[in-house]
Amino acid sequence: MVFSNAGFMGIPLEQAILGAEGVFYGIVYVVVFNFFMWSWGLYEMRDASGQRTSRRDAPTVKRWRSLRPMIVNPGTVGLAIGLPLFFASVSLPAILKTPVHLLAELNTPLAMLVIGFYLAGADFRRVVRMPSAYFAGAVRLIAYPLAMVALLFPLRAHFPREMMLALVTAASAPVAAMVSMFASKFERDVDLSVGLVSGTTLLSILTMPPVIAFAMEVL
Repeated sequence: MVFSNAGFMGIPLEQAILGAEGVFYGIVYVVVFNFFMWSWGLYEMRDASGQRTSRRDAPTVKRWRSLRPMIVNPGTVGLAIGLPLFFASVSLPAILKTPVHLLAELNTPLAMLVIGFYLAGADFRRVVRMPSAYFAGAVRLIAYPLAMVALLFPLRAHFPREMMLALVTAASAPVAAMVSMFASKFERDVDLSVGLVSGTTLLSILTMPPVIAFAMEVL
């Protein structure tokens, strides 16, 4: 319920609705998403999967092994390198910029391939019979974006309208594809995660337009 597909679905919509300025604010949302996904999200998945240290380990070692993934991981390392370059307006040399650009172009296709792989072998019958899955989908697609609108409404005189609409668009996106990747990596309930990702993605066709239209009216 917490993490939305703000990158793969949010940014294209922000580009279409708000243009380049909306994409800029959407990327800021994705930066925050990546930080929490690769810190708190990773910690929760590891803890739930039982990947804890031995009882014989010293408390300091236990604490470090629990915190290390939150500090040193692809998301935080990427942010630590990328943010200073962004704020300093540093342009990488072509020998580095070209491969980075090519890898960035693979971001969405690779994620879709991974989700498609899980979809091919997923059993949706159990997910369809779970009331909690419907509750999670309703919270992800309706409650969270409306809460974002309510949060931004009293601040609309202080924030740019494009920024507020970009935040609502990102918050209204379906369950993040990264959830299924983490579920597979840490041997969690892959069928449930894939069911939530695919189910909310289909339902978002119906929920995102009215939610974004409502935000455009009131913000």
